[in-house]
Amino acid sequence: MLDPASAGALFGLVCTAASLGDGMAPEIVGHAATRYLFALSIETRLLGGNLVWIVMTCVSVLAAVFAQNLKGRI
Repeated sequence: MLDPASAGALFGLVCTAASLGDGMAPEIVGHAATRYLFALSIETRLLGGNLVWIVMTCVSVLAAVFAQNLKGRI
């Protein structure tokens, strides 16, 4: 398990990443889902506790692809 200082810093980074993604989902759902995914990946050690980062990266890549497709249509 992580020590409290590291867990707090990591949680702060997750909250920052969730705030950056607020444009993609309503605020309550976006923050709640990200925090839940973070807690789930740390507690169950899914993919070594890195599940949250993999999911956030995939969502970011999909958003970038979507934005590029929109750019070509406008």
